[in-house]
Amino acid sequence: MFAIHEIDPDLFNLPDKGGRGVKTRSADFLKANPNLVLDTCHFNPDFKDRLLAHFDDLDNEIDGLLIHGENFQALNLLKKKYHKSIECIHIDPPYNTKTSGFVYKNTYQHSSWLSMMADRITLAEQLMASDSCILCHIDENEYEKLFLLFQTLQMDDQGTIVWDKRNPVFGTNTIATQHEYVVCYSTGTIKLNIRPINRKAILRKASSLIKQHGGVTEACCKEFRTWLKDYPNLTGGERAYSKIDENGDVYSEVSLAAPGRQNDPKFRIPLIHPCTGKPCPVPANGWSRTPEKMWNFLAEERIIFGPDEKKQPRLKVYLIGLTQ
Repeated sequence: MFAIHEIDPDLFNLPDKGGRGVKTRSADFLKANPNLVLDTCHFNPDFKDRLLAHFDDLDNEIDGLLIHGENFQALNLLKKKYHKSIECIHIDPPYNTKTSGFVYKNTYQHSSWLSMMADRITLAEQLMASDSCILCHIDENEYEKLFLLFQTLQMDDQGTIVWDKRNPVFGTNTIATQHEYVVCYSTGTIKLNIRPINRKAILRKASSLIKQHGGVTEACCKEFRTWLKDYPNLTGGERAYSKIDENGDVYSEVSLAAPGRQNDPKFRIPLIHPCTGKPCPVPANGWSRTPEKMWNFLAEERIIFGPDEKKQPRLKVYLIGLTQ
C-alpha cells in the first residue's frame, strides 16, 4: 500500500468513469489529491511493476508501512529488515474472553493463548531498538499470564497502566472487574512518563505566583501551599509537591529508605552532612539507591539535608520528570 505523492497521475491511465459500479478517478483528481492511499492489491503485476519503477528509493519515499495479514507471518517478514530498529510497539491482542462479535478467534484454552502470545511477543522483541518500549492491552481474564510471560523476556518492567472503563455491573456486591490493563516493558534506559492535567495546573500556578510576588518569596510559597490544599481533584501524591526551590522548580521531598532490607554493605554507606562533616543516619533497611546513584544526586544538589547530621537526608523529586 502506497501514499500517492509526487507521482505522475498519468501513470495510472484511469478513465473518468468506471464500469460495473467501480468508482475510478481522473488524472486531474489525482493531481489535486496527492496524498491518497493506493492499495496495489487491486492492480495487475504489470501496473505494480510500472509503479515501483517510478521510485528511485522506495524506502525513502514512504513514511509508513501497513501490512494486512496474519501477525505471526508478518512479524517474520519484518524481523530481518527492521531488526532492532523499532522504537515503540503497541499491540491489542485477543483478550480470550469468549466474547461474540469478533472476526478473530477469541476462545483459546489458556495454555494455547499463552503459546500464541509467546510466539508473537518473542518475534516482536527482535524488532525492538536498544532504547524502545512495548505496550500490550489486556483485561483480567489473561493479565496474570501475560505479565508472567513478559517477565521471561530480557526487558525492564515499566509498570502496568490500569484503565477503569467505568461501566461496572450494577446491582451486585462483588468486586468490580471492569478494568483493562496496559502492560509496559522497555529495553535500554528509556523511561515512560505520564503528564496528567493536574500536574500542568500545579506548574502553571507556581509560575504565576512567582511572577506575582516577584520571586520565590515566603509569601509566594505560603500562597502556593494554600492553593494546593484547596484545589479540587488533586491526589495526595500531587499535593505532596508543595515546595518551590530558588530556581522556581516545584518539588517534593521523599524518603531514600529501601522498602526491603538491603544486605549489601554498599547500601549502608552514610552520607556526610555538608556543614558539620559528620555522618547522617542510614535508614534501617539501607538506602534505596546504589552509591553511584547517590553520588549523582549529591552532584545534582538533590539530596536534602537537615540543619545538622541528626536528621536522615531525603531526596528532592521535581514535578517535571518523575523518572527516578
